[in-house]
Amino acid sequence: MKKIPLKYVYFIIPVIILLIIQVPHLGLPYFFDEAWSYFPSIKKMAALGPSLFPGVLPIDDCKGHPQLFFFVSAEWMRIFPDNIPMMRILPLLFSIGVLGVVYFELLKLANWETAVIASLLISVQSMFLAQSIFLLPEMLMTFFFVLSFFFFLRSRFTAYAITSSLMVLTKETSIIFPVVFGVFYLLTLLAPSNREKFRHRYLLALIIPGIIYVAFLILHYRKFGVVFYGEHLDYISMDWPTIHDKINRAYSFIFIGYGRRCISIAAIAALILWLYQRPKNGRLIILGILSFLAFMIFSVFNFYTQRYGLVAMVLFIILFSYLLGQLRITTFAKGGIAVSLAAICLYFSLTEKQNADIDLGYVETIKVHQELVQFCEENNLYDQPISATFNMIFCLRDKDLGYVTGNKSFSKIMDWKQYMQCHYFIYEATMGDPPPGVEYAKENFKLVKTLTNKHAWGYIYENTQFQQQVDQVIP
Repeated sequence: MKKIPLKYVYFIIPVIILLIIQVPHLGLPYFFDEAWSYFPSIKKMAALGPSLFPGVLPIDDCKGHPQLFFFVSAEWMRIFPDNIPMMRILPLLFSIGVLGVVYFELLKLANWETAVIASLLISVQSMFLAQSIFLLPEMLMTFFFVLSFFFFLRSRFTAYAITSSLMVLTKETSIIFPVVFGVFYLLTLLAPSNREKFRHRYLLALIIPGIIYVAFLILHYRKFGVVFYGEHLDYISMDWPTIHDKINRAYSFIFIGYGRRCISIAAIAALILWLYQRPKNGRLIILGILSFLAFMIFSVFNFYTQRYGLVAMVLFIILFSYLLGQLRITTFAKGGIAVSLAAICLYFSLTEKQNADIDLGYVETIKVHQELVQFCEENNLYDQPISATFNMIFCLRDKDLGYVTGNKSFSKIMDWKQYMQCHYFIYEATMGDPPPGVEYAKENFKLVKTLTNKHAWGYIYENTQFQQQVDQVIP
């Protein structure tokens, strides 16, 4: 029996890391944007019938996004209805796909050392781990990006046209990548040695993603009367302080946070040494840097939240891994550097946590939300007026999100600003800076429940004068 070469077996290591960390969390309820935006929209599309064409979902549900992620998720939901673990397996498959594409494509373009380093380092990044089971489009977009990136580098233009088109149909911001790839291809034709390689069909393959996206915009306009979702246009800012703040946040998150400062330092050293050793082929590095810069510049002018940087973070890891893997140093030295960096990043991924969907801190936050809902159920508050923070509103209101365990949902959930008209007030960590109502509640309401779980926390206050206020209004 023919043995499988070790270079193919090494791929299992990052996949095992991913599965060990995330399989225990597959049953957790939906959280943050997936809870209030994506899951309800996917559920609606599954009920109406999945479609790639604009119009199946109202514009306030699809928010002007292309429909591929909704389509794939809705089809999956029709197979596994009312099954949170199975819905979370879908993005987990995309995540394994990202690791697989990076590993086996670098195996072809570079060597097994580069492939192992890249897939290992990606598998321990905080945001990659968090996004690996979230019902959000970023992982699917990243999957199609790495496919497009490597197909382009290997001049597989038909495959590139397909995957790049799927990428822009997943999320509109990815259109920047086909633009960069197209410009890069035209610039390479300036070299006399490359002009003879020009083919009109290659150029057609490069512009197909743009044609597909323009077609989507036309259909979107015909259905809704607008090209882009108006609320998203409001996020575009040319104000320098706003742009500067986005640049700082993006820089800190990608290059500094969660142990990546060490990768950044190692990347600078590897780049200097790589240039000193006079590399023969730098296409991957040049295309990668151009793609990274273009995407980040585009992002800081547009609406930016940290999870949108997943694709940029993965690209950064690929670039560093390629540099390290190509250095003329021993395999032992490369392995030592890679394992050390992976251990540092894994440590920070497991210990540095926020109350958001960008790292593994979401686990403790969800569990606090579950306990807050459990308290409300145990105390039969279903018909009591409850003022709650944004994310808690959906936890209490929508049974399908996985927080409400009984057959009844809460009927009188209000915004936190209406705390004076409510019997109970729930305040928890995802709200951020405490609003004025919190100070009033602390001074005038009764604290009936305190919940903490590491960095996550939540409080339930009771307005003990509520019944008296009701009696005064209704004689």
